[in-house]
Amino acid sequence: MLSRMPGRARPGPVYADFGDEHVGFLVPVGTAARWVGTGLRGAGAGTWVALPHPDRPGSSGVRWLVPPDGSGALTEPVLFEPALHEAAAELFRTE
Repeated sequence: MLSRMPGRARPGPVYADFGDEHVGFLVPVGTAARWVGTGLRGAGAGTWVALPHPDRPGSSGVRWLVPPDGSGALTEPVLFEPALHEAAAELFRTE
């Protein structure tokens, strides 16, 4: 899915949790409230998320799939949402 974002768009920081069961994308605050879909959860303003330092290798816990690059760039919702819906549809077709 990360490679399906339009043009040369690169996702912002992306992390996976224990066992790669969940994947998290860092998007601007308020983005998830505007999306329609099932299985999506958003961590709103004031929420803490424990993430590893970008320069440290991943552990058996949370690890970076796309580490932050230091620019503060987040995943662009307008480009990311269609890729997310396409990936969900593909998962549904293969199940």
